[in-house]
Amino acid sequence: MKVYKVVVVKKENNKRVSCFVGRLAEIVYSEKKYVKAPKWLDKMGYYPTAFDNLKAALKFEQLVPVFFGFDKRSEIWEADGLGIKRKLPPYLDDNKLSFGEIEKDDNGWTKGTVMVRKIKLIRRIK
Repeated sequence: MKVYKVVVVKKENNKRVSCFVGRLAEIVYSEKKYVKAPKWLDKMGYYPTAFDNLKAALKFEQLVPVFFGFDKRSEIWEADGLGIKRKLPPYLDDNKLSFGEIEKDDNGWTKGTVMVRKIKLIRRIK
């Protein structure tokens, strides 16, 4: 299914990674192959996130400089998502998640967010 993925491009290696989580929860996205969530998250039903519409992705992408600083480069990609999940599990604290800790967060998911079992970047939109 066509979805839209917002990624941050790492300065040190130009890898396209998850926006809000890193370290133990980080996913490196690719145009060459489908990628999945780390095994420990996958087992709990947490998969890569994306958006089911471009408008939601564009709105979310505007938050990247606010949270990461204006020196971070973000991109929006059209992607192919396999195994779409619209009913999302509880939102987790992204800072703790990066260190392998699980704690629910009341912020909630951005409107238009979906999870996919596997995802591959297809075409850069922005």
